[in-house]
Amino acid sequence: MTSNLRRIMIMGVGLASSLVLAGCAGSSSMEPGGQPPTMPKTSTGPEIINPKNAAALDVCGLLSSEAATKLGVKPGGEKNSNSLNPAVPDGCMWESPDGGGKKIGFTAIDGRSIKTYYKKSHSYTDFEKITVAGHPAVRANKTDPMTGGSCDIYLASKKNQVVYSYARTPKVGEVNPCDLSKQALELSVSSWPTAK
Repeated sequence: MTSNLRRIMIMGVGLASSLVLAGCAGSSSMEPGGQPPTMPKTSTGPEIINPKNAAALDVCGLLSSEAATKLGVKPGGEKNSNSLNPAVPDGCMWESPDGGGKKIGFTAIDGRSIKTYYKKSHSYTDFEKITVAGHPAVRANKTDPMTGGSCDIYLASKKNQVVYSYARTPKVGEVNPCDLSKQALELSVSSWPTAK
């Protein structure tokens, strides 16, 4: 390589480096006081202090016989499939022994984060972030639970797993079905296996 060509290449690299440095210096990347900017923290979602693996149980084992009796439904619920979406895991439904219309249902859904519901909060008429048995949860309903007679709560049992709790009451407008849905979870979470 000739010495002139070598000088031109060195000057070209030097000039390109100078332009890059000048471009960086042109927009100050320092906060007032000479500190580098702080990077925005990415949200990893709410912390789950005592994670549980609800999917490790048979879905009808999520509500104990004792809890079912306290809630006024028959122990030993009935497993059911989601006919609208076969990709959703089986659920279990417990009903009042007298056929009175009270129902409680659970479904454990692996691979879904509670953040899914946070991001879609605008699509629910009734939406509230709550805590149930020390776990982050959301009340997420397309209609008003008091006028519709049913309530959906989604509880983060562990990272990337939610338990869907459904409650229906025959006393529409008199009894808040969300209280029943929440109580079913509160009576159940402690009996689920600890997540590893």
